[in-house]
Amino acid sequence: RFDVLKATTIREDTQQFQALVNLLSSACLLIDQNRRISNANELFFKLLPTASHDIIDRPLDHGGLPVPLATAIASAITAPDRTKDTEVRIEDPAQPSSPSRRLGVHVECARDEQGRLKWAIVLVDLRVDHATEPTAAAATEGPDVANGTARERPS
Repeated sequence: RFDVLKATTIREDTQQFQALVNLLSSACLLIDQNRRISNANELFFKLLPTASHDIIDRPLDHGGLPVPLATAIASAITAPDRTKDTEVRIEDPAQPSSPSRRLGVHVECARDEQGRLKWAIVLVDLRVDHATEPTAAAATEGPDVANGTARERPS
């Protein structure tokens, strides 16, 4: 289980930025390979660019599926906006009948007076599109990270 994959510290420079993309791509690969994961599992990253930790550097070669997600997160972190929401749909062409998976991403950033990144919180929420429609008894599992509103989801 990968409820909380890793809390990581980075600096905002080119090498760390690329390492962040690599790390997030690897995280998405781990999610994709874990078939027992539920639609309520979340990954949580808190990124502190002022420290000098090295982070996991893995090759960016996972069939292309996680790369758009990682790039979207990295772009959101370096954008001037405080918050950014995005969603990436992952479908397995080898198994077209299987439920598609959606990775909802919510990014919040804080910057100093000079516009430098102080911290960013990244929430990655994996949701599975089931064939059945949600019922009235479905539980609300917190805010929908794709649009910031609470929404009922199928269990």
